Amino acid sequence: MHEKGSVKSKRNFEVIIVGAGSMGMATGYFLAKKGVDVLLVDSFDPPHVNTASSSAAWWGRF
Repeated sequence: MHEKGSVKSKRNFEVIIVGAGSMGMATGYFLAKKGVDVLLVDSFDPPHVNTASSSAAWWGRF
């Protein structure tokens, strides 16, 4: 795992995940565990409650 601030010096990632909610975090975790260079991008600092799965926005997708 990168220390806070060290991501700025790295410009190439194998996978960039937009959305660090439960699915994004899980995907990033398992990819990183396999040695994949992963960057997670989210509007908020995790952990937070502003995810689509924790709001009415989730229900609007169906």
